[in-house]
Amino acid sequence: MCVVRSLPDYAHENVASVRVSCDPIIGRTACLNGLKVKACDAGADTLYDFQEGTSGDFTFIAATLANRANAQTPSAAAAGCSPICSPGFDCQAGRCIPVCNPPCEAGEVCNRNRTCERGAAANL
Repeated sequence: MCVVRSLPDYAHENVASVRVSCDPIIGRTACLNGLKVKACDAGADTLYDFQEGTSGDFTFIAATLANRANAQTPSAAAAGCSPICSPGFDCQAGRCIPVCNPPCEAGEVCNRNRTCERGAAANL
């Protein structure tokens, strides 16, 4: 996992806002770990501006992702996708594109359900 700081006391650039939910039985730590994973996935090194609450039977924590203003790590904002892409999607030219795993074979494309299908006219 990458190193993620909180409560920045340095110049920073916002990347995105994210929200995670978790079962209250598991605890708040699970939500915080989920935020750190999202920050790492987005190339961010900072979490701040936390907002917490409940929705139904779940606890949620929302936060702002950021990078140091002079950081060299790429961010989702630099790539052009805001908010950041969902897991299983990659930011390409400002659009969240589905990524199939395993990758599609020649003549196939990955559709929004992240399954491979024949032809270039996939349902994106």
